[in-house]
Amino acid sequence: SMVGLLIVFFGVSLQMLGRKWIARLLTPIAASRDTELVDEIAAALEAGFSVHQAVALSLSTQHSAAPHMTFDEMLTALRGKSPELSPMIDLLASATEHGLPLAERLNEFAAAQRARRADDSRAHIRRMSVKANVPLVVCVLPSFILLSFTPLVVSIVAPLSSVGP
Repeated sequence: SMVGLLIVFFGVSLQMLGRKWIARLLTPIAASRDTELVDEIAAALEAGFSVHQAVALSLSTQHSAAPHMTFDEMLTALRGKSPELSPMIDLLASATEHGLPLAERLNEFAAAQRARRADDSRAHIRRMSVKANVPLVVCVLPSFILLSFTPLVVSIVAPLSSVGP
């Protein structure tokens, strides 16, 4: 009947809405390329490249003009990518000015970023375990009730309503 089709339509629609809502909530934190960039620069420095060459090598995957940029332009491009890279950019600038060893400090910086990202991911998971209950209660549970109990109630009530006074 038409009522049965409407019940199925609304039940399936609620089910799909709940699944999409939960999937959106549970998407992992998007991993940025910041840690990889720091690791690439540190590896290039450990391989014997100069600071300018290491930064140019790392940026060449994103900027086609990176090999032709000045060091200051490269640092500006890095600064524009992410505010999280500011401490690393300051390290690069001071290392070129004062000739400080840099690879070990960059490895420490990358490890600190990884630890911070892991902490952020754990906090995200803790929040999502609570937030995922809302779509379950608002969409999935009503869908289950609508699709499973409504036909039972209708099949019980229909014969009773045909019996008149």
